Amino acid sequence: MTPTTTTISNLPAELVEEIISRIPLTSMRAVRLTCRKWDTLSKSGSFTKLHMGKITAAAAAAREKGESPPVILLTDQQLYLMSVTPTSEIDADPSTEPKGEHFTCCLKDDSDQQVKIHQIYYCEGLLLCILKDDDRIVVWNPYWGQTRWIKLRFYFRRPMDRLDWCRYALGYSETERKKKSYKILRFLDFDIQQWACGNGDRTGGEIFWYEIYDLDSGEWKTIDVGTPHWRLSFESLGVSLKGNTYWRASLRRNTWNDGLAHHLICFDYTRNRFGPLLPLPFEPLECEIVTLSCVGEEKLAVLYQKDDPPSTTEVWITQTIEAEKVSWIKLLTLDAVPFEFSFSFGSFLVDEEKKAALVFDVHRHAKRCIVYGIGEAGYFRKLHLHEYTKTVLEFDFRACSYVPSLAQIKQPRGGQREQESTSETVLATQKTLSLDAFVERLKAQRLKI
Repeated sequence: MTPTTTTISNLPAELVEEIISRIPLTSMRAVRLTCRKWDTLSKSGSFTKLHMGKITAAAAAAREKGESPPVILLTDQQLYLMSVTPTSEIDADPSTEPKGEHFTCCLKDDSDQQVKIHQIYYCEGLLLCILKDDDRIVVWNPYWGQTRWIKLRFYFRRPMDRLDWCRYALGYSETERKKKSYKILRFLDFDIQQWACGNGDRTGGEIFWYEIYDLDSGEWKTIDVGTPHWRLSFESLGVSLKGNTYWRASLRRNTWNDGLAHHLICFDYTRNRFGPLLPLPFEPLECEIVTLSCVGEEKLAVLYQKDDPPSTTEVWITQTIEAEKVSWIKLLTLDAVPFEFSFSFGSFLVDEEKKAALVFDVHRHAKRCIVYGIGEAGYFRKLHLHEYTKTVLEFDFRACSYVPSLAQIKQPRGGQREQESTSETVLATQKTLSLDAFVERLKAQRLKI
């Protein structure tokens, strides 16, 4: 009798699902590319239910061990998926590679080349990736491996470093049947006087261009916000919560310095409009650190580090948070903090139940990425995550908690973007001409941007 050889290809489907469900998320792209059968299986309802259950159980088990939930870390233009356990004092031998699984290898461009990521914006398991030196942006669902490449209509990049000076956010509108329609907000809000800090004759005014990209229709649409009554804090990258996006903001005045960003402001993707200025639970001074984060998918958090010695760090979370109202409660206070965060671009994650936080920071001159664990009763730990080979810019670094999403990224019909309306084409052309004229004024004043 001829012996039979059992291979994974002829195992029962239930057993294959169990085997593949144990594969790390960062390797799922390779699984789906192995063969059509595995690709189909990995997208079946039974498999996704099994796989998501294992991911949830693994996150709960890690939390019991003192580890953080899965974290996506952007550093050196790459993404890493990791958990962090800052339970001991600083690591004496920091690695030149972040301690996590390389995530960006799953994200390739049309020529199968790995992309270089300048910034990320997170919304319930989806990532909006702003690329370096590219005229496209990409929305990515890491769980499914789905991407949507979107061509930009205009650019505003600094010649010195080619950084994109437009601001971005990812959110969604929701129907009564809870169907989510994902949208990208992109805007330019630039003031010559503010950039020049009031030095010299820096007349030339301001330029605004706010636009929305709807992933369902595949269209860019200009939003008329008039002259905004707000100004977003430069270092506030925005945090998406329940479909809306929040930033730190100040009241816009007619001087180069609008004052301090004592407020929040929300963009509502259902109405495509900004709400009123909302109060923070404190009034920070100009040199004090304030940065935003989320607590799960229901609450906003803000970290505040005072400048006056002894340096005190506070973490507040929202009791109520909507587009037009907010209330706060203090989660924890850490007095006489033995460190100072170097900038307000820093990211942090909150564990409300344990009354603790992980704070990610970059020390530019030391070329180190460090995570701090802070909590009640003076709890403080610090751990090196990454040693850089060159100086890193603050806004090239970000960390956010990650929960896989089953949301499908809709692709444009026929692989092409829908034709925009005639009125939108005229409006976009007018905006482009205004932007070109504005750039010429900057050059004429020799203002280095």
